[in-house]
Amino acid sequence: MSGRSWRQLLVWLHVVSSVSWMSQAAALAVLLVTAIGPASVPVRVGAAQSAKLLDMTVLVYSANIATATGLLLAATTSWGFWLHRWVATKLVLTTGQLYLGIAVLSPRLDVAPATVQAGGTEGVGALALAATLMASAFAVQVWLSIAKPGGRTRRAARVTRPGTAPAWLFALAVGAPIAETVLGVAVTGPLPLLSLAVLVAALVVRRRAARRPPLRTAEPRPPRAAASRA
Repeated sequence: MSGRSWRQLLVWLHVVSSVSWMSQAAALAVLLVTAIGPASVPVRVGAAQSAKLLDMTVLVYSANIATATGLLLAATTSWGFWLHRWVATKLVLTTGQLYLGIAVLSPRLDVAPATVQAGGTEGVGALALAATLMASAFAVQVWLSIAKPGGRTRRAARVTRPGTAPAWLFALAVGAPIAETVLGVAVTGPLPLLSLAVLVAALVVRRRAARRPPLRTAEPRPPRAAASRA
């Protein structure tokens, strides 16, 4: 496959995983709202348990793939990380969503079913709000990806526009998130080490390309007729 084909496949994987992450965050919010709603205790407990299961399975792997492919696209294409305002904004939002999911949602989801079973709703409403904010942030990211507002940053005027990575690096960028997801489901759990290794390799390749001196081209000679008249 050509580098262009691998790049298109990486973009497709990023879009699919991002949509999955957004839809799972919306489903998580619905389940948590149900857990604190007027339904019967078995229904509310089941909603809290389903939210916990969703977070531990589909959502966490969707988040890992979406984050990894987004970072790899920035590292392997001319978009870069901080050269365009919409890319930088997406990076900040993604970092906030990861912190919200890892540090806030997941630990509290572990105890939510027991809390609802005991007849309480302490903290579950805050989890529903956090999941809603996460899904809303994704809606903003979708708009950013389509509209690409803001133009280039000041940093873009001071640095050389990075080139596109070679085909083999795009192939690794596609294969790493898929391989570590399969390994995570079967053996290790969510552990994006392969994607991190490919990201480091991409940054090294980009730095070396930036240090490489530009090719010199010979200046065009004037036509013979013009030279003779001079």
